[in-house]
Amino acid sequence: MRRTLSAFAAFATAVAVAALAPGTAHAASAPDVLWAYSVEGDFGRVQVGVSAEAGVADLKVHVVGETGEDLAVLDSFTLESGSDQYSVWRSDDTVALDELGYYRLDAEIVDRDGVHVTEQQVGLLIYAVQMYYDNLKVTKKVDYAHREVTVTGRLMGRWPTGRREAIEGFPLEYVPMYGDYVDGVSDNAGQFRLTTQVENVDDMGYLTTLWVQDRPYYLQAFADVAAPEIKQAATRITLDLDRTRVVSGETVTVSGTLSWKPPHAGWRPTPNALVVLVGGCDEDYCQSLLGYTLTDAQGHYSMTVTPPYTMTVQVGTHHEDPFVTTATTARADLVVLQAVRFGELRQGIDWDGRPILYGHLDFQSGWTPGTIPVEVQYSPDGRGWHTVGTLDLSYNPHESEGIRFEWPLAGTEPGYWRAVYAGTPDFFQSAVTEPLHVA
Repeated sequence: MRRTLSAFAAFATAVAVAALAPGTAHAASAPDVLWAYSVEGDFGRVQVGVSAEAGVADLKVHVVGETGEDLAVLDSFTLESGSDQYSVWRSDDTVALDELGYYRLDAEIVDRDGVHVTEQQVGLLIYAVQMYYDNLKVTKKVDYAHREVTVTGRLMGRWPTGRREAIEGFPLEYVPMYGDYVDGVSDNAGQFRLTTQVENVDDMGYLTTLWVQDRPYYLQAFADVAAPEIKQAATRITLDLDRTRVVSGETVTVSGTLSWKPPHAGWRPTPNALVVLVGGCDEDYCQSLLGYTLTDAQGHYSMTVTPPYTMTVQVGTHHEDPFVTTATTARADLVVLQAVRFGELRQGIDWDGRPILYGHLDFQSGWTPGTIPVEVQYSPDGRGWHTVGTLDLSYNPHESEGIRFEWPLAGTEPGYWRAVYAGTPDFFQSAVTEPLHVA
């Protein structure tokens, strides 16, 4: 009778052998097909991702029909990238099927250790027609008289077998960013022509095929369409001031004409257009809104405003029509002198009982310059004046009548006295007191 080891004896023997052996080889993990899909742009071929520590000895992919039967088997693959642990393979042959559709992919893989693995539903064969546009063109320039933009081209299809041909009778749509979309259908040569109007600058859009119920395996063609360049009609605005120097609180009348130049014509008035007047402008920004009005039937405008300070003023208008220059402006410099006046010059005494002149300088707008030099002048007869000293009122006390100043009179000759503020160019008025006679 043949002798056999008990289960325990067999286990003990195995452990002992393992312990006495100088070393044992690590068995590679079983191979695995990670995914399988149609190659993008070449749907009839299949790309497969696998994991196989021992390396790939054989690889097959089955294209499976709805009832589970094999419609095709791919068994020739070329390594595209990767290592033994992970690699990507591409089929050498193209699948040829009778019908378009989406088909299940099953797989078989054998590694170099002879381990064979079969896997189901590892991916999808997209057996569809990829549509695309050939010779796509769009109107490059438009102008005031020619506002239409046209997209033309040919709708083509690439079948999974690699065959390319024009696609007839397929609906398309061109959608601009601002304007109305337009639909069309490719003709028997795949040609199409879609036309709509430009509604704004940078009116880029997109062209797309639409869904067709009885052609479900025709994949969408899509393309961005560049915006045409708009050649805008020119505009201009003039700005006139009835005076360029005023004192704060006084008004200035701003007037001018707005006109535009149609293609192949002379300048014409722009009626009923909004004109805005702003002030305090530099190269990039204007600080305040001064007024606004509408042009009359002849394109004229006029508005009277009270500017608060010396500034650059600007008139401007905006045109909603993208085929007319969008923004039109004109500028002018306006000097507004802040009102300054002296109160009555008086004679008095200081805290120590010494004789003085005193008075007040009032900056009526509330704004003051950085330094406020006031000259004290003397004349023996009230006609010829000379300056006897200068006061800086920058830090003098403010009272209800203005900034107070004083000048000592001790030891002076009888005669006439006055105070003079020279002002600052383009910002503050000059001022002078009435002469005061001191005996």
